[in-house]
Amino acid sequence: FSQAVQATHHPSPCPCWPRSCCHHQPSTMFRAALLLSLAAGVAAQAALRGGFEAVLAEGRRAAQVTCTGSGNLPATLPLCYQGSLLVETLSVKVLSYDGSSGTVSMKAVGPKKGECQGAAFEKTGEVLTIADVTNCGLGDSEFTVNYCSDQDQVLVHIVKPYDLQIALSQTPCTDLDGEI
Repeated sequence: FSQAVQATHHPSPCPCWPRSCCHHQPSTMFRAALLLSLAAGVAAQAALRGGFEAVLAEGRRAAQVTCTGSGNLPATLPLCYQGSLLVETLSVKVLSYDGSSGTVSMKAVGPKKGECQGAAFEKTGEVLTIADVTNCGLGDSEFTVNYCSDQDQVLVHIVKPYDLQIALSQTPCTDLDGEI
């Protein structure tokens, strides 16, 4: 008789009725908390993306450098250049150069790591075209390298995955962070 009364007076499928101990359905308070935490997580992700984009934008503004001159690289070899932006450090070591072509070693330390030893390059104007960077470990990164003779610096313009410019200043090869 008591089971028949429960069936006629309670439309809920919860077997714990009339007590509020049903374990099969989340409470309204639990569902609200879950939805709020999901919304907060989505908002936090959006803020992080915006924050990261803001950091990149600031890095782009700070890294806008002048690159002029199409003169030759200095004659004293090896020549070393190094620079950093945020947490990425790039180093370039010119091993040989004959006025139009030569060999260079490059190293990237940071989130995007890679290294090339003795890669051939050609210089046309201020542009240094490195022949083969597929074995440098830089994955899908795309970049250009310019020698700015008026400033005596190397400008690395990373196009992909992010649009950034990193100016590398001439430094004694013994002062490079890490050996290349």
